[in-house]
Amino acid sequence: MLLAAQLGGTDEDLADELGISLSVIKKAWHSIYDRVCAHDPELVPATTFSEEGAAGRGKTKKQRLLAYLRDHPEELRPAVA
Repeated sequence: MLLAAQLGGTDEDLADELGISLSVIKKAWHSIYDRVCAHDPELVPATTFSEEGAAGRGKTKKQRLLAYLRDHPEELRPAVA
């Protein structure tokens, strides 16, 4: 999903490309943000989605994360269990 997201497009585009629902994409982003925040909280600061403007901050979080991954492609290595 992260590789596809780096090519641009919306969450809807990702869902279509990957053949999964939009809700699965959104849940995946939340999971990714949680894992990134556990490792580097400053990279994607946590937001409360009930706050006004949270969608804009979510877009900013995604842009920051994707920019970081473009500069650090080694971070896309498979997770080791």
